[in-house]
Amino acid sequence: AMPAAFVPTTVEEVHRIAKIAVEAGILGKPSDRETAEQKIPKAMWIIMRGAELGLSPFVALDGIALINARACVWGRLARALVLQKGHKIEEWATGEAYNDDYTFHCKITRADTGQVTERNFSVRDAKDAGLWDERPTVERKDWKTGKMTPVPNDAPWFRYKKDMLPARSFSRASAGVTDVLLGLDSAEAMQDVERHASREEDRGPISAAAPPPPLAEDAEYLREQARKPPE
Repeated sequence: AMPAAFVPTTVEEVHRIAKIAVEAGILGKPSDRETAEQKIPKAMWIIMRGAELGLSPFVALDGIALINARACVWGRLARALVLQKGHKIEEWATGEAYNDDYTFHCKITRADTGQVTERNFSVRDAKDAGLWDERPTVERKDWKTGKMTPVPNDAPWFRYKKDMLPARSFSRASAGVTDVLLGLDSAEAMQDVERHASREEDRGPISAAAPPPPLAEDAEYLREQARKPPE
């Protein structure tokens, strides 16, 4: 028989699991910027948000992230939840790899109504949004010295371009199944928003010229604009 998932029934039990998760390093190592004690409430929030999606604490901790104070679902878990409901996901690419016309398409067909939602995301879209990154090194602040230091570029849009493009096309197409995800945003998309919203001295200059804004239809772009102080 398959073992049943452990489901906490009290806040105390949630806190106990969150503490274990933090001690195990599930939410990353404690640092000067965020102590282990500060990570525990975040782990609790992830566990409780996951419960609303019908997830066990361990699946939630693996598949949900808190980005810019918002709970977001990583693409692999989001796909699993959509497929679990019987909806159909189709994905394919067109164009020549990494040219501007290189495009990932995603089509989601609902099992209950047959409604089809198809979206895409291209290299040109990524460049227009200021996401595309070809720099092998970037400057980041050393929090111990306060100085900007050249470091290898570990940004997803530099190292994992072929993963990020389908992640963004799926994120757009998931608008047709928001009931499955309870309106939670894509973690990959929100990471990009956070990266743009971070302070210049914390991440180093992105380019000599400011990139053009993303397409206004992107929900994450609209949220970013809403956070900006009025001129």
